[in-house]
Amino acid sequence: MKIICDFHVRTCLSPNCNVMMSPRYVVDALAEKNVKLACLTDLNTALNCPAFYILCRRRNIIPLSGMEAVTAEGISALVIFADLRLAVDFCSEWYRHLNPLPLMENQKQYFVDENGEILGELKKNLLARSDVGIEELLRQTHDAGGLLIPSEVNRKSLILDIDGKLPAAKFDAVEFSYTKNPEAYLRHTVPVINGDAPLTLEATGSHGIELDTGLEPLFAANGNVSLEAILSAFEKLRVSPSTPRI
Repeated sequence: MKIICDFHVRTCLSPNCNVMMSPRYVVDALAEKNVKLACLTDLNTALNCPAFYILCRRRNIIPLSGMEAVTAEGISALVIFADLRLAVDFCSEWYRHLNPLPLMENQKQYFVDENGEILGELKKNLLARSDVGIEELLRQTHDAGGLLIPSEVNRKSLILDIDGKLPAAKFDAVEFSYTKNPEAYLRHTVPVINGDAPLTLEATGSHGIELDTGLEPLFAANGNVSLEAILSAFEKLRVSPSTPRI
């Protein structure tokens, strides 16, 4: 089975995103671009995921839930779960560990319901780093049954070592920001997806990738998306380093 997926979706809750990017607008944009599976990954929070989940179901889009976490080192990574409640609980605990960072002037961080009605406001600046490092985040995410994907590693991430290479950690995949030679950044073979953080409504859904799950059932027995099927599809996206491993 081949479907168009977008694992890096944001809404107006994320700093620097267009204020018009409510969950409803975002889901409509995904549907228009024929995205069939999408994960909402707002910065350091999953509080717009419940609305996103409801709206995706209405538009026949398969929803995943999570966040784009910013670690103590300043590394950005997509945290992805199949279960909505698990995602909200995990990301809410992560939010507790964000370092204090004053909000910018006129910065509002509202989370909303499926109709765009404001449910509350986050007072911690979502641009802040956590006090949790990447290795601990990787362990916690895997222990909770989720996926961890370092994001845009060739553009803004601090995960690359002094030689400009990705460390040999057990990430489920790595997201590059549209490079034609991801192998130049690798020390080991890893699934690679191309993507970027959409900051405008027009960009939403433009970064979809075709994922081939083969004959693997896309849904688990509990009705959630099978992350095993996603991992199986990622195997087809493996890229090897262009230089010998060190």
